[in-house]
Amino acid sequence: MAGLILLVSIALACAFLMRLWRARDAIKAGIPHALTTLVAVALLPLSKAVDSSVGQIKKILGLTVAQEFQDWMRVAEETIELAVPVLMLLAISQFNHGQKRIKRRDLSHFPG
Repeated sequence: MAGLILLVSIALACAFLMRLWRARDAIKAGIPHALTTLVAVALLPLSKAVDSSVGQIKKILGLTVAQEFQDWMRVAEETIELAVPVLMLLAISQFNHGQKRIKRRDLSHFPG
């Protein structure tokens, strides 16, 4: 339950950032922070799918899953979950760096 709450809160934060950055136009333009945010949002359902895959294999197919496979799936899921906040921090950094570059360019037009 706590993992689901965390994923929902991250998804809401991503949605807010994508709205703030006018995501559709930014993604079409290939702006780095928009693309990074899109990847982070895309990883959320993938993480949930990997998390529940072992249980679904056992439940739906009735198969016994080797412990080594379960361990690898857990590693994959935790790695994906770790990547989401790292990507969001990267997106914020890319956004801030882009804003600084824009400000420098704007100031360069003024004499002095």
